[in-house]
Amino acid sequence: MRILGAVLFAALVALPALPQDKPEWAYQGESRHYRIRSTAKKEHATEVLKYMDLCFETYTKFLRPAADRMPKEKFGLVLYTGYDEYKKQGGPGRYGHYDGKSLVGYHHPQQMLPTFAHEGMHQFTDICIPRFDRLPSWYSEGIAECIANNEVRGGKLFMCLKQGPVPRIRVYVVQEAVKAGTHIKFRDLLDFDKRRFQENHKLLYAESWSLCHFLLTAPKQEDPDKQIPDGKYKQVIVRFHNAMLDPKVTPAEAVKAAFVHNGRPLDFDALEKEWREYMLAFPAEKPQEGEEPK
Repeated sequence: MRILGAVLFAALVALPALPQDKPEWAYQGESRHYRIRSTAKKEHATEVLKYMDLCFETYTKFLRPAADRMPKEKFGLVLYTGYDEYKKQGGPGRYGHYDGKSLVGYHHPQQMLPTFAHEGMHQFTDICIPRFDRLPSWYSEGIAECIANNEVRGGKLFMCLKQGPVPRIRVYVVQEAVKAGTHIKFRDLLDFDKRRFQENHKLLYAESWSLCHFLLTAPKQEDPDKQIPDGKYKQVIVRFHNAMLDPKVTPAEAVKAAFVHNGRPLDFDALEKEWREYMLAFPAEKPQEGEEPK
């Protein structure tokens, strides 16, 4: 989630309350790509710094930003001790947010790192795409959730895993909706504006993640040997992103350019049927204590 100001990326939310007290920073430091201010323990702050540098490398490989759009200063991070302090300082999210300048979150044993990865994707996409407010939520939130569900191996971050904190809180939502026939049709989801997206955010966050994961990874459930999976529909995501780099292109035009396969427009009904079968076969985990959807 990000807040209107530098453009809303996640979903429309109430503006944060003004902080009650100026925080006293217990630790301030920086890494190759980030700088952090933290009221949490130094070990937690340095963990975030190290992790976000790995995320940065994956963001760069995935989005390939133009050199002239990269900021001259390091990205900002803010880490609070816990949820109560985060809310006291005006935080509007469940686990964190991007405020248009810095990534803001708090220490949480399961969700701290995935949240920073998710919000960092918003921050990074913000610098890549002109007129960032044009991005539809299915893409912005779906891609952010894909990279949030990652694993660090051999000093590299691998995205789009089939297990982890995102599937734990998303898969059962999608599966229940598919079984009940209450899921949002693909073609409708692609046209949802940010207000409508937020009105049914629990389902739409889950479905957007599953759509992007499916497009990037199918027919596999994950591609563990690659940092960025190379599924048969991956180029749909690549084409959509590249189309949106032109500030004059609308999301509808980008969808038309992107959703093709082997040179022919994709049949959305057939694609949705394939996605339903894919998600019903997806392994479902139980959320851990304290985990819940945004």
